[in-house]
Amino acid sequence: MNLLRLVVVAICLAAAIRVVGVSAYTGSILIFGAINILLCLGFYVIFGLTGILSLAHAAFMAIGAYGSGILSATYGWPIVASITAGTLIAALSGALLGLPTLRLKSHYLVLVTIAFSEVVRQMLVNLDKLTGGVQGLPVPLLSSFKVFGFKVDPASQPVFLLICLLSIAIAIAALERLRHGRIGHSFEAVRDDELAASVIGINLTHTKIMAFVISAALAGYGGALYAHFVGFVSPDHFTFDTTVLVLAMVVIGGKRSIWGVVIGAVLLTALPEILRDFQDWYPTIYGILLLLTLWLAPNGLVGRLASLTWLRKPAADAAKPAGVAQS
Repeated sequence: MNLLRLVVVAICLAAAIRVVGVSAYTGSILIFGAINILLCLGFYVIFGLTGILSLAHAAFMAIGAYGSGILSATYGWPIVASITAGTLIAALSGALLGLPTLRLKSHYLVLVTIAFSEVVRQMLVNLDKLTGGVQGLPVPLLSSFKVFGFKVDPASQPVFLLICLLSIAIAIAALERLRHGRIGHSFEAVRDDELAASVIGINLTHTKIMAFVISAALAGYGGALYAHFVGFVSPDHFTFDTTVLVLAMVVIGGKRSIWGVVIGAVLLTALPEILRDFQDWYPTIYGILLLLTLWLAPNGLVGRLASLTWLRKPAADAAKPAGVAQS
């Protein structure tokens, strides 16, 4: 996917939202949806491309959020530098989690990643002098600056949304390039058959750790953006429910498609607003959607649509008279 084209689309989309005008509440929902897309893109790398079911996504998001928040609020780092550092700390945490789990598979790996998430959450609660504990941590918002004499306020919703959309455009372009390159082919080979991948010379250790690092970095970056948009972080923001929600977004949209995870993130971010009168039924509705997807569309909504297109093409070809040349 062409990066320039995606950047232009992101700018046009942000400009259109600005021109149309939305309420502060709707703007917040749009920004949360954009952050969810970043989280889902990270989950796509570890689960969709590499086939590793890691349920530590909320932990990586928390590490990025708290890492950036602590550096900017407590130590006075510039916010751009703190966001970068938070992303790198989350990536390093992904590598540290990936190393001891290399030989684990199936439910054993899932249990270890769940345990890792809980350990991180308990550390955020108990290291109260550093993290604020259960009371949470106030985080500074992005500060304004001038460009050619014009004041730009990144903390304002239109500008922050543009930052998120540009981040998504860069992430999608990078992941598309990665998927079609040597690293992406290695990820898919490990996903399909680890033994065959090792036989043809793929370094399983390097490949799995790389997947953990990329996935954790995207989650950490999303967490850092979340922290500096909301201006406050708490351990309650990064529970296991967050990981389950991201998993549902990826599975419902299509775990093996970049645009599938984007659609899933948008759909499940908007769903609570559509079903606002049925708040008590959210978990039930999510569960039903997930079960229906696994039953009717195992490859997600995008995979289902692709299969329908594939079914129509042979039917159209079969309807052509014999002897008609096909272009």
